[in-house]
Amino acid sequence: MRVYYFIQTHSDSDTEGKPRSSSPGNPLRGSWGTALQFWSVVTLLSLVGSRVSSLIVLEFSLRAVSAWASAGLDANGRDLDLLFVQCQFSLGCGLTCTLVFLHQGAPHSFLSLLLAAALSWALASVSHSLWSHVARLYPLHSTDRYCGKCITLLTSGHTILASLQRATVLVFALATVASTATVYDHFLSQKDALKFWTPLTLCYAMLVVYIQGDY
Repeated sequence: MRVYYFIQTHSDSDTEGKPRSSSPGNPLRGSWGTALQFWSVVTLLSLVGSRVSSLIVLEFSLRAVSAWASAGLDANGRDLDLLFVQCQFSLGCGLTCTLVFLHQGAPHSFLSLLLAAALSWALASVSHSLWSHVARLYPLHSTDRYCGKCITLLTSGHTILASLQRATVLVFALATVASTATVYDHFLSQKDALKFWTPLTLCYAMLVVYIQGDY
C-alpha cells in the first residue's frame, strides 16, 4: 500500500505539474519496530489455538462481507484501506489455521506455525525491499527508465491495490473453509453443530448489520 500510494502521488505531481514532494525519509527507519511487531504477533498466534484462530477468521470474514454488502467498498476508498489495516491479525490467524487444517495427521504438524511465520517473513522482506527501493530511487528511475522494477511499477503500479484485494479475498476464502471444518470437528454430531452455528450466525449477523448501519 505504501508503494501504491507513493507511485500515485508521484504520478499526480507529474500530471498536474506540481513540484514533487520530498523523500519520505529513511525507509529503514522503524525496521526494528516492525520486526518486534512481527515476532510479537507470531508469539501471540502460538498461544492462540487453532479453534480460537478459526473463530477470529470467521468473525472478520462475516464483518467484511457485511461491510461490503451494506455500504459497498470503493476499490480506492478509505473503507478498503481501513479493512486492509484491520485484517492483519485475522490474516495471520487465517494462514495459521489453514496450514493446521492441511497438516492434520502429518508427522510434524506442530511446525505449521513456523511455516506460516517463514512465509509471512519472506513476504514482508520482499515488500520492505521493494518499498526501500521505490522510496529512494523511483523518482529518478521512473524518469531515466533504466530500472526494471521501476519501469514495471510505472506501467502496472496502478493495479497493486486491486491485486492485493484479490489475494486477500482468496486467502480469507480458503481460511474460511478451513476454519469452518476446524470448528465443526469439535462437535460430536451434526445436530450439535447446527444448534451452535444457527443462533450464533444469525445473532452475530444482525449485530454486524446494526453496527454497520450506525456508521
